[in-house]
Amino acid sequence: MATKHFVYFISCKGQCKDFIKIGHSEDPEYRCRKLQTGNPFRLCVLARIPCECQNYTTSRGTQCAEASRLHGQFRDSKVEYLDPLNEWYYVSDELKKLMINAVNDAPESDVPV
Repeated sequence: MATKHFVYFISCKGQCKDFIKIGHSEDPEYRCRKLQTGNPFRLCVLARIPCECQNYTTSRGTQCAEASRLHGQFRDSKVEYLDPLNEWYYVSDELKKLMINAVNDAPESDVPV
């Protein structure tokens, strides 16, 4: 069954590089707060895309088809030195454009404050 959730883009400004996490959650702001624990750099939700796609289960837990599609689309920007299953990416022009379009296309109630 489809469940209302969001594909989110969380920003992490590191010492030398900026990173974006692409993931999915029913509550991206709560997910960001959970990720902030133990992270020395400030995290914030930059954009979120409402998604009602089918979730599927893998050995890693529940996955979102749309988030998985984006992981594949940006695989060349993936932060390689982390765990190969991580969802962190270097900021690219293509990723910036996707986030800007997500914010511009989202209903006002879905845009993070």
